Amino acid sequence: MDDTSEVKLSSSIARVHELSRAITRLEQELSAKERTVSEQKSASILDEAASIVAGSRATEYGEGAENSLPRIAAYWSTYLGRELSARDAANMMVLLKMARESHKPKRDNHTDAIGYMLLAEQCEDKL
Repeated sequence: MDDTSEVKLSSSIARVHELSRAITRLEQELSAKERTVSEQKSASILDEAASIVAGSRATEYGEGAENSLPRIAAYWSTYLGRELSARDAANMMVLLKMARESHKPKRDNHTDAIGYMLLAEQCEDKL
């Protein structure tokens, strides 16, 4: 191989390394942006669920952990002939939302499931 060919080859190899580093940088930037978008989505669904639990649903149905869930648990306890707690009712509502999700995926199913988990955490009959 003559000197000109070696110089061209070295230059080409250097360019490949430079492009490889640029691709790696771009992949890292894209990954960071994707993580940011994913984190924003997660934060927004958590905020949305908390807002619903503390806001519109509480106004419409009463405080879930104090009113609705104990009432639901009482009805289900009568139906099943077995004592259920408000926390049981909240957890079973999460299962209902996941059953719906398996049939027809919707963001609302996840939002509501998170809301019921928040309510379960507020129940006085926690373990």
